[in-house]
Amino acid sequence: GDRPNLIAATQEAKKWVNEQLTEAGIEATLPEQPPPQQAATPEELELLAAWIDEQPDPGAITMELALDWLHSQRAKASGAATMALLMDRQLAEAHVRAAERQLNRAQQRLERMRGALPLSPNEKQQRTVVADHPRVAQGGENPPNWEHFAGYSRETYQGEEVKEQDRRAIPIDRSRTDHSLPRGDESRGWFSHWRRGVGGVLRGWAGGSLGAVVHMLAESARRFDVVDLLADKLGLKRTKIGWT
Repeated sequence: GDRPNLIAATQEAKKWVNEQLTEAGIEATLPEQPPPQQAATPEELELLAAWIDEQPDPGAITMELALDWLHSQRAKASGAATMALLMDRQLAEAHVRAAERQLNRAQQRLERMRGALPLSPNEKQQRTVVADHPRVAQGGENPPNWEHFAGYSRETYQGEEVKEQDRRAIPIDRSRTDHSLPRGDESRGWFSHWRRGVGGVLRGWAGGSLGAVVHMLAESARRFDVVDLLADKLGLKRTKIGWT
């Protein structure tokens, strides 16, 4: 006939053992097996039945062995679910990082394009009617590039500084050698921009010293670890006695 399921077979076996012990005058004190954490689902019972059927001696499978197998299957399923959740989160985080990098590159490109735009006639006219700095009334002169920032509010200053600090926080990717730096004009572009230009930054630190400029450029090459790349860019070759 049909093979009884595991639970029914176990109950029958326990009943038979108790009857035999009772007939022998021995009190039945079979230790109860700890119940599983939760009742077996129909799917688990099907898997358990298939596993028992695959064993060399299905009749030798005890409740303890069956429970151990069931617990191991649950542990594997739980671990797989946890791993899948972690992988989903890691994939989502990777997408976020990729989107952030794309956004940073887009912001840099937008800034470069803005820096490369020539001044419109309206902009030039507006900058010629800027009120003088207060020190002019005391016999001084307007600060350099005063027309660019004379109308800056506190919020504008902070907004520009936040954007600049965000740009400076972008790490240098040593695998990238591409670049698109706008030449600009006398007040725009990567070197001459009135506020962000590298030339102005160097002059700001040099205090009029050419030696300071040379030192900063050389030290920057060392800190960015681009001495050899810089030499190639300048057409220099390393020899035993130095660069030529």
